[in-house]
Parts: sequence; structure tokens; C-alpha cells
Amino acid sequence: MIGRTLLQQARPITFAFKLANWLDQLTRCEAYLREVRNRALVLQFGGAVGTLAASGQEALSVLSRLAARLALAEPTIPWHTARDRFFEICSVCAMLSGCLGKIAGDVALLMQTEVGELSERAAEGRGGSSAMPHKRNPIAPTMIVAACTRLPGLLATMAAVMTQEQERAVGRWHAEWGPLIEIVSLTGGAIKQSNDLFSRLEVHSARMLENLELTQGSVYAEEVAVRLAKQMGKPEADRLVKRACQRAKEKRCHLREVLAWDPDVTNVIDQAALDEIFRPENALGIANQLIDRVLRGTITQLDPENKNG
Repeated sequence: MIGRTLLQQARPITFAFKLANWLDQLTRCEAYLREVRNRALVLQFGGAVGTLAASGQEALSVLSRLAARLALAEPTIPWHTARDRFFEICSVCAMLSGCLGKIAGDVALLMQTEVGELSERAAEGRGGSSAMPHKRNPIAPTMIVAACTRLPGLLATMAAVMTQEQERAVGRWHAEWGPLIEIVSLTGGAIKQSNDLFSRLEVHSARMLENLELTQGSVYAEEVAVRLAKQMGKPEADRLVKRACQRAKEKRCHLREVLAWDPDVTNVIDQAALDEIFRPENALGIANQLIDRVLRGTITQLDPENKNG
């Protein structure tokens, strides 16, 4: 498939490479969630001002047994107005939601009629338009993007309420209740919609190959320039390739044809080598190696003892 930068066709990648980028982000988020669970889910039990005065000399024993009963870690000290843990939880939720939103945005763009490289599997009452029967709307991506778009503002509130005064705050403590619940709920909704999206995703590989040819070979121009630069230097190579791209556009023909007519090019790159350059499988760099790195890293994180082989 084509890789896109600034929403324009750039050069070939594979769909597996795109998936690996998505997976790499989600694998990191999974690790952050584990860390925050271990570090931030800590019992708050301190009495009126945090000294546990009303619990007497058995206060630490009560604290320990209560933490065990609630499956929470024990704090070193009561922390009622130290809200860094809540902010960390919300930050990781916002990060995960943002990653899911990036994936959903990619999918929605690839579902556009003019692109048509992905779609959601059709289902009764899902994805249709009330007025236009021909439409297939991106339902899960829409819900995910809606959720992750709301989170930054809520996270800003959680940052603002960290400055809680003295041993119990006026207003700021109360202001976090709604945003905290919304952040967790929206993240859960984004996860659910993402599960639905991944399970319903349809990949149209034939359309991906068609879109590779939309520019009639221009997406291979960089590789041609790299090959030429080894013999004539980068400035001259860039000039020749830009000129060839312009001619191909004006004549509405394939870049390969224009280059084959140019003796300045063929004196350096013969016809067989040109053919190799214009094969998409030869334009992928080390994409497959990078995919393998992501897969190995994910397996190591999720199955550290390699129990599943």
C-alpha cells in the first residue's frame, strides 16, 4: 500500500507495517497501564487530617488490613490532598485513548470512498445513512475519535485540581469527581469500540495496489534520485528526477517511461535496474525487519516466559 505524509502519497509501505506501528503504541500503553495499576492504586485512609488519630495505636494494623481487603497497595502516608496518583491514572487513560484515536483516524481516512482501502463489515442497522442508502459510514472510528477528543479538556481539569490546599481542599477536591469518572468511562468506551473495529475490519488489498499506481510511478522518484546521486551527486540527481516527474505529469504518462527516454538517467541506471526500482516490493526498506522487532517486543512483554511458544 502507499504510505502517506501530510495526507499526500509518499512512498510504498505495507499494511502489516502500519499495523505494527499501531501495535507498538498499544503495547507501550499496556505497559503503562500495568505500571500505573501497581503504583497509583493506593489506599487513602487517614482520618480528618491524615494522622489516623481516631484509630488509636492499632491504626497501622487497621490500615494494612483495609488495604488487603480492598486489594489496594498500602500508602507510606495518607495522601488526601496529594493528587499525583489520580493525575497519573488519568494521563495514562488519555494516552491510551489518544493512541486509539490515532488508529481510528487512520482507519476513517482509509475508508473514504476515494481511497477505499479499508471498511467496517456491514451489519443491520450499523453504518448506513438515514437519507443516503449507498453510504457506509465509519461507526466505530467516529465513536473512538469522539471519546479521545473529549479527554484532553478533562485531563486539564485533573491537572488544575492538583493544587489542593492544606489537608483537605475547598472545591478542587470536588471538581475532580466528574472528570475522573468521565475519563475512565470514555477510555473504556474507546477500548470497546476499538475491539469492535478490529473484529470488523475489512482490508481491500486490491484497492491498495490500485492506489499505488495513482501517481503513475512518481512515488518511486526518491529511490531513482538516490541511485543517481551515487554517480552524479545529490543536487544534479534531484534536478533530473524533478524534471522527469514534471514531464511525466505534463504528458500524463508513467515516470518509468520518461526516465527510460532520458540518456542522463540510463547512462547510470540501465533498463533492468529501472524495472527493479518500480516494483513496490523493492521499495520497502527494512519494513519486514521492523515488523519482526515489534512482534518480538510485544510477545516478550505480554508473554515474558514464552508460555505460548
